[in-house]
Amino acid sequence: LCLKANLEYLRSNHRKAIKLLESCSSSGLDKGIYFNNMGCIHHILGQHRCASMYFARSLDAYQTEKQSSAQGTKKRQRNVSAQPCVYNVLLNSGVQLLHTGRPKMAYSCFQEAALSNYHKPRLWMYIAECVCIAHEQYLQEHFLISDTGSLSSVAARRLTEGSTGDASSHRYILDPCGSGIDKDIWAGKSMLDCGPEDADHLLESKKENESRHMETQTLSGSLSLESGLRATSNVLFLLDEARPDMGFIAAICSEAKKKSNTDGKAQTEADNEDTMSAEGSLLAIGQTTLLCRAYLALWMNNWAVAQQAGLDALKLLDVGHVKDCKSISIAHTYVAESCFRQGKLKEGMEHAMHALEKQDELATRNQGEENMAKALRCAMCVNVATARISMGDTQEAIHSIHKALQYVPHSREAIRALLFVYLKQGNVDKALEVLKREMKRF
Repeated sequence: LCLKANLEYLRSNHRKAIKLLESCSSSGLDKGIYFNNMGCIHHILGQHRCASMYFARSLDAYQTEKQSSAQGTKKRQRNVSAQPCVYNVLLNSGVQLLHTGRPKMAYSCFQEAALSNYHKPRLWMYIAECVCIAHEQYLQEHFLISDTGSLSSVAARRLTEGSTGDASSHRYILDPCGSGIDKDIWAGKSMLDCGPEDADHLLESKKENESRHMETQTLSGSLSLESGLRATSNVLFLLDEARPDMGFIAAICSEAKKKSNTDGKAQTEADNEDTMSAEGSLLAIGQTTLLCRAYLALWMNNWAVAQQAGLDALKLLDVGHVKDCKSISIAHTYVAESCFRQGKLKEGMEHAMHALEKQDELATRNQGEENMAKALRCAMCVNVATARISMGDTQEAIHSIHKALQYVPHSREAIRALLFVYLKQGNVDKALEVLKREMKRF
C-alpha cells in the first residue's frame, strides 16, 4: 500500500495517495514515514502550514523512537538506520518554515540537516535564502524599509542632509538618497567647510550609521550576512564540482550555444525535456544562488563580488528556457547599484536602463502595478538621474527625475535630487517653487 501511495503521488493523484497512506497507517506503518509522506503531499498542494505540522509530528515520532531505543539492542539498531530519515525530515521541515515566513526557525533546521545533506547544493541555497528573508524582515521591523519598498529611516525622510555656516555663509547640504555615491564622501566634503562643533556632530552621525550597519550584518547568533555569503560560496563550489572540466557557468553557456545551432523543433523538444531534468534543476539553483549572493554582497558593501554575481546571474538567466523578466530586472538592478558604488557610471547606466526596460515590460503585462514595483522603478530613475548629474548631463537628469515622480508623485528622494539639480544649475527660483509646493503637503 505504501508503494502504491508513492506511485499515486508521482502521478499527481494526491487524494488517492492520502487515502492509501491512511490505510497504511492503520496497518502499522511507521509514524515517522507516514507523517513525512503526508507532509510532502501537502507541500505539493501548496498547504505549507499543514505540511509543516506533519513534518513536526514526524520529527516527534522519531524522537520518541530514539528515547525508547535505550530499552533494547534491536530497537537501537533500528534507530541508527532511521537517522538519515531524520535529517531529510529536518530539510523538509525547513522548506515549509521558509515558505511560511519563519526564516530563523528554518535556518536552525537546515543547520541540523547539513550534518547529513552537506553535499546537496539546494540545502545551502535554502540557507542563503533564509539569511536574505531574515535580513529583509529585520529591516522592516526596525522601520528601515517601508511596506512600499522605499527607505523610511529618519535620514531618508529629510530633504537636506545637513547645514553648515551662519548668516550669509549659511547653506544646506543636499544628497540624493540611493544615488550610488557613498555618504562618507559627502560627509568628508562638508566637514572641510564647517566648524569644530558641526564636524563633531557629523562624526557622531557617521558612527551611528556604522553601528546600525553592523547590526544589520549580524541578525541573531550565527544568522548573519556573512554566513549567507558563505552558503552561496558552498553552492557554487558544489555546482562546479559537477562540471570539473570548465566550471558550471561556462559549461551551461557552452551547451546553450550548441543547442542554438540545432534545428528549432529539436531544440524545443530538448528544452522541454531539460526543464524536467536534473540539469534544469541545477540551473534554477544557480540562478537563485547568484541573485542571493549579489543581494548579500551589496549589503556588506562588497561591490566587486556583487557585480560579478549579478553578471553571472544574467548569463544563467539568458540561457534558461523560460525568460523571467522579474529576475532579469533584479540582476540588472544589482549590477547597476554595484557599478555606481564603484564609480563605473557608464556601465551602471547601461544596466539601469536594461532594468527599467524589463520593469516596463512587467508593468505592461500585469497592468495593475503594485506600490512596491512603482517604488523600485522610482528609485532606479533617481539612481540614473544621479549618475547623469555626476556625468554633467543635468537636462537628462531632470528628465529621469520627472519620470521618477510619475511613478511616485511625492517621492522625497526624487524631490531632493530635483532640488540638487536646480541648485547646481543656479536656478534658485525653481528650487524654491518646488520646496514651497512640497511644504504645503505638511
